[in-house]
Amino acid sequence: MPPLNIALSDLPLFNDLDPSEVARVAPAFGARMFGRGDLIDQNGSNDGRALLLVSGAVRLVRSGPEGRVVGIGLVEDGGLFGRLPFALTPATERAEALSAAHAVAVATRDLERIALAYPRVGANLAALVTQRLAACELRLASLAFQSVPARLAGSLLELADRYGRMTPRGVRIELRLTHGQLAEMASTTRETLTKVAGWMRTQGMVTLARTEIWIDDLAAIEAVARGDRQMPGRGGMQAVA
Repeated sequence: MPPLNIALSDLPLFNDLDPSEVARVAPAFGARMFGRGDLIDQNGSNDGRALLLVSGAVRLVRSGPEGRVVGIGLVEDGGLFGRLPFALTPATERAEALSAAHAVAVATRDLERIALAYPRVGANLAALVTQRLAACELRLASLAFQSVPARLAGSLLELADRYGRMTPRGVRIELRLTHGQLAEMASTTRETLTKVAGWMRTQGMVTLARTEIWIDDLAAIEAVARGDRQMPGRGGMQAVA
């Protein structure tokens, strides 16, 4: 991870701030490093803490009353998670590192003071929260209107966009994900995920290996995500299964 001042300057939260201003707020932040599979503590102070992802892969999930886990989404580089500033309730989602990840953490009350003292930070903060809200609205729409194969295809395309590498064979996603984690991203059960992934594999679209994911036919996966190509049976698995 680069020195803290440089890491902060590269984050969207501090866009258009002078280096001297970044240096003044830097003592409120601390660097954090996480390994794959680590659960990221979001309650580092009495009022919780906010985190900004510098690099790596982090996902947000929420658990239901019966223990079912639903993926809320992936955190983008520079993205904000944890106890959000000016929120009336604590964070209810859980954050998990999917790979080695670097972040900076700050007590939420300190970030609130910084946002009030520096209007540019306040505006950038509002933009980050708006992006999270828009992502949540898209996820709700996909749950209501998309089939399970379409949701899985959309999740694979998101992974490819952030962590994929184009090769002569196809897109290689260099991220280790279990079937359970993919199922949570697609908001379905592991059993249904296995059936859908098996169909995609037999159609030559995707190969799910233990340490990597291959999108062998990107155009086909894009067609599934749009709903132009459907899995036969059960109405294309339209229901949330």
